[in-house]
Amino acid sequence: MAHGRKVVVTVGASGISPALLEEIDAALKRHELLKIRLSNSDRNERQQQLALICDHSHAHSIQRIGKVGVIYRRGEPARIDLS
Repeated sequence: MAHGRKVVVTVGASGISPALLEEIDAALKRHELLKIRLSNSDRNERQQQLALICDHSHAHSIQRIGKVGVIYRRGEPARIDLS
């Protein structure tokens, strides 16, 4: 489902800020399924960043390949049919 989608949000060198978390929340309201580029070079820190984003946005981490993570939060009404 995420293969054809483009990265919508990039976490830069300054890390995760309140403004970035607000942008992710707004993007999830529009898209439900979201690709995020995590620029950090440390694998464990990228995983922690993705977990923090998911915790804050009440989303689920679907996949992480390299520096790109995919998260999902069901919208109201749902736009993506998972059945």
